[in-house]
Amino acid sequence: IRNAYGAAIVYAMDSTGTVVASPHMPDGSNLTGKNYGFRPYFREALAGRDVVYPALGVTTGKRGLYFSSPVFPVPEPTHEQAVRAAPIGVVVVKMDLAGVDSLLGAFDAPAAVVSPAGIVFASNDPQWLFRRAHPTDPLIAAQLAGSRFVLRERGSGTRMATDRTFKPHGFPPANWLELGSNEE
Repeated sequence: IRNAYGAAIVYAMDSTGTVVASPHMPDGSNLTGKNYGFRPYFREALAGRDVVYPALGVTTGKRGLYFSSPVFPVPEPTHEQAVRAAPIGVVVVKMDLAGVDSLLGAFDAPAAVVSPAGIVFASNDPQWLFRRAHPTDPLIAAQLAGSRFVLRERGSGTRMATDRTFKPHGFPPANWLELGSNEE
């Protein structure tokens, strides 16, 4: 799948969200043993739904589109029986956004891909990335409250803007990974 379709990463997770199979990435590492049970693309797929989810990789730090699907026990004689069975895991394909970025770059006017949470995930204007495209709906804010985030270090402009965005909704963003500064 990775070679045939240009996927950045392909992996399988068990019902707890722990990666049980992952081919080596170009740098020689793999994801086996890591747990992504907190990610919405995992939780929704484990509930039996196919998912397309834009996210910043917590391991790679790179934007991508995550395609995930439930894995059902086999053998199942019919599709109807498989749909009734509880998923035993999730398979994930992450595609990088190089093609999307290239496509958006061809537009003269501003263009963006916006996540279901209203966050600009790809744009031909880099200043728009990771900003809100519209005011946050209270329901979306509640969904975000249950998510963990990759955040910049405290004191950075990006982190202060993130904290200001969440403050009116009454919760701080849950920190999964904090990225330090590359400035000296």
